[in-house]
Amino acid sequence: FGELSALACAGVISERDLLALSFARGRFMAEASVGAGGMLAVLAPENEVQSILKSGNISLVSANRNSAKQIVLAGPVDQVDKAALLLGQKGLVARKLQVGGAFHSPMVADAQMPFASFVNEQVGWNRFQHPVYSNTYARPYPENFHDGKAVLAAQLARSVEFQSMIQAMHLDGGRIFIEVGPGGRLVGLVSEILAGK
Repeated sequence: FGELSALACAGVISERDLLALSFARGRFMAEASVGAGGMLAVLAPENEVQSILKSGNISLVSANRNSAKQIVLAGPVDQVDKAALLLGQKGLVARKLQVGGAFHSPMVADAQMPFASFVNEQVGWNRFQHPVYSNTYARPYPENFHDGKAVLAAQLARSVEFQSMIQAMHLDGGRIFIEVGPGGRLVGLVSEILAGK
C-alpha cells in the first residue's frame, strides 16, 4: 500500500486518485481472496525456512523478503498455523500477522485484472517529480505511463522485495531513509540491510 502513497508524493497520481486506488485495491483484494488466507513473519533466512517447510510438507509462498534474516510467508490459514508450530519447534521465531488475507500471494491473484482495469481506465498518470521504486521489481518505476501502470497492477500478487529495493536505492545514492507511520520496523530493517554501509 505504501507504494500508492509514494506515487502520490512523487506527483504521479493525484490525491483524489490515491484515495480511489486505495479503496479499489482493498475491495478487489477482499473480493479475490480465495479461502481463508494468512501471513507469518519468520526471523530466519529464507532458504532455511523453506527447507523446514518442505520437510513438513507445508506449502506457503515467500510474500515479503524483508531482510536476510526476515521473511514473511503467505498462504492458507491452516498451512500458516502448521508452519508457525513447526518453525517454533525448530527454535525459530515465527509470528502470525493480523491481516485479512494472504497478500502478495497467488491467493489474491484474481484481484490483478480488475485492479489493472481500474488503474488503466480511472487513474491519471503524471510525470515523476522524483523516482519511486517498485517493491516487486526493486528498481524505479518506468517513466512510460503504460509500463508504470502495469507495474502497479502486477504488484498485488507478487512478492515484496524489500531488501533488494533498499539495496538498489542505496546503490543509486539513497542515504536517508525515513519511515512515515507508527513504530519503527522499517527503519530497523533498513539498518539491518545496510549494516556497515
